Amino acid sequence: MTFRPRGLAPLLIAAALSLDLSTAGGRQDSAPTQFVAPVMMDLPDYLQPVTDPAFGTIFMRITKPGALGNGVVCEKKFCSHRYSSSQAWNSDQSLLVITNGCNGMCFFDGQTYVPLFRRARSAE
Repeated sequence: MTFRPRGLAPLLIAAALSLDLSTAGGRQDSAPTQFVAPVMMDLPDYLQPVTDPAFGTIFMRITKPGALGNGVVCEKKFCSHRYSSSQAWNSDQSLLVITNGCNGMCFFDGQTYVPLFRRARSAE
């Protein structure tokens, strides 16, 4: 049996699509999703790693109300980045910027989260 060059391409495409379609829907996880109830815990200490009791994930609180050092001051209510409207990390993740609740643009070390410096923010 001889295939012409034009006839071989559609055949290969059809075979690839059929393989892709059969594996895309065929490997669903049949394990039921389980709800994990929140576990009560104290507010973590500033810059101290803590393990989430429900999932075992390690996380760290990187802000607290008041002066943090190097001119960085967080408001009493909160201090956070502008999630979804601006980039919090620089390209190599060596700096993290926080602007909400901070006295300007507050820059933190991207590895240790120690406050490095602040810049006044112009009206946006």
